[in-house]
Order: sequence, then C-alpha cells, then structure tokens
Amino acid sequence: MRSKKFLNLFFSLIILFSFVPLFLFSQNTEKLKPDAPPEEYLCWLYKVLIVVGGAAAVLGLVIAGFKFITSIGDPSRLADARDQAIKALTGLVIITLLPTILGTIDPNLSIANIFKAPGAIPEKKATEIPLGKPDGVYIKTIDMKEEQYLAQSYSQLPSRLNKKINYVKVIGSFRAVLFDEINFKGYCLEVSEGSWSIPSPSASSIMVCPIKATTGSVTFYRKAFYDETGGTLTEGVTNWEYLKNLKFNNVPEVEKKCIKWNEDGSCKTKEEPTLKETTSIKIEGNLSVLLVAERKGEKEEKEGTKGPYCQLFYDKGGKYSVANLKNEYIRAKNREPYVMKILPGTPP
Repeated sequence: MRSKKFLNLFFSLIILFSFVPLFLFSQNTEKLKPDAPPEEYLCWLYKVLIVVGGAAAVLGLVIAGFKFITSIGDPSRLADARDQAIKALTGLVIITLLPTILGTIDPNLSIANIFKAPGAIPEKKATEIPLGKPDGVYIKTIDMKEEQYLAQSYSQLPSRLNKKINYVKVIGSFRAVLFDEINFKGYCLEVSEGSWSIPSPSASSIMVCPIKATTGSVTFYRKAFYDETGGTLTEGVTNWEYLKNLKFNNVPEVEKKCIKWNEDGSCKTKEEPTLKETTSIKIEGNLSVLLVAERKGEKEEKEGTKGPYCQLFYDKGGKYSVANLKNEYIRAKNREPYVMKILPGTPP
C-alpha cells in the first residue's frame, strides 16, 4: 500500500516538473530577428540550455521510475532507482530555482533578468554613475574655494585672476604655460598633467593648449626678414630642444664655422651654424613657438629676475611672424635664447 502511494506521488511529480522547462521557455520568448544584438542570442541560448537540462532531469526521473517498478525483490536495484530519482529531482529543482538564486545574489545580474519583461529589468540611472572632471586646465586663487575650469588662453588675465593664481591642475592631454607679464612673455612656468602649487602668484597671462595632432610648420632663418640665403631649418611640433643642438641647412660654405685646421692654416672641417643664430622665424598653421632665454649679466641678477625669460610666438591668422628676433622682447637686456619648444595650438 505504501509502495503504491509512493509511486502515485512519484509519477505526479514527474508529470508536474516535465512542464516546468517548457513553461519557462515560453515566458517572454520572442522569435529572434536576424539583426538582433549578440546579448539576445546569448539569452535565447541560455533558455534552450535550461529546457534541455530540465528535459534531461525529467528523463532521469522516468528511468528511475522504470527501475523502481522492475526492482521488486531486488534491494540493490531498488536502492539504485531511489538514488537516481533523488539526483534527477535535485537537478530539476536547481534548474527551476536558478533565476531566483541568481537574483538573490545580485538583482542586476543579466542572467537573472532573462525571464523578466524588458520593462521589469532594473536600469542604472545616469545620476548614479560618478562623473569625473573633463580634461582641461583648472586654477585656483587665494580667494577661491573651488577649482575653476579655464577654457581658453588669456594674453592678459582679468583683474580677479591677475597675479593671483596660486594653484594649477592639468587633467588629460593638456598643458599650460604661465607668464608673469601680459602678451605671453616674461618669466614663465610650464605645467603638465598633475597638480601644481605656486607659492608666489605672479601670472599675468596664460597659454592653454591641448596636446593633439595638428598641422603646420615653423621655419627658422639665420638671416633677418626670412632670407633663405643664410640657411634655414623647418620643424613641426617638438619637445624642449637646445638651440645649439639644431643646425641650419643650406648654409653657404663661406659662412660655415671652421672646427678643424690643416697644418698650413687652411680649414679642414667646417660646421653648420646652430639655431642660436636664429634671426627670423616664420610660423605657418596652428602652432606656437616658445623661446626661453638664459639669464646673463650682473645687472639682470641685481634686478631680482625670478628665472629664465620666455616669449611665445604664434601665427595670428597668417599675419604674424618674427621678421627680426633682435627687436623682440626675448633678446632685450642681453638675453640670449637657448631653448625652444614648438607647441600645438595657438592663443585665440
């Protein structure tokens, strides 16, 4: 009698659970379109695997039931049938409860959402995503509590910023050059990525430029007013370069410097002049040239110069180049340019 009741319960469970995989697969399952995204195909494949696993578990229960029926009088077959039935039933229960288990671990797991309607899947709101600061240059003054984004260069800083910037932060592919005089000249400080404190605020102008590919060229002339007969050199964007390491091309033989002599006093080896003899510069395109002059002479030391003098040269809509460097600020008071850097971009 007990065996009959057990068999009735057993086969009732088989019939009940045999419909579970098909029921799950039929919920919110639509025919895939040819242009469906990959995640929809993965979702569909997961559902198929659930059905196959469920069907295998049901088949295991059927086989276990058959063994149970034919095992009367054979204790070993009876125990084997009972063991197989327990395993198949356990697998079927796990497959059935898998979405609930995953949902308990993490409600946002994609697998846990495959049986939900699209509108029921929780979405992460944009306000929950932490937003970082955009790339660029940020400054603070003595009077500021928060950083201020600096969107452009200033040939003359407004009064609220003039000689008051004591902190600069550069994020991403940007750089800034601060000058202690207007029109991008005077003592300068180049700031690359990172945070920089300025103990003695003195900036009156600032150059802000993104580090990106740009077109254009800079031609250095050994003679004034773009006279090519003395030699030239054309460059693109560069890092810091010592002028003494860059040599002019196409310099007349008679103007080259002799560095080795023959026994009879004639010149054996000649050397091209370096860019320290630059007299004029022509800038074409979206580029700027930053020249730095070394500190020379006792008079300049006594005047309390803070460091190397700088001057920025750039193309102003095709109307600006350096016709004669000797007349520029960078050459005043016996200053001698010795380092240069070609930057991408120009002030507005």
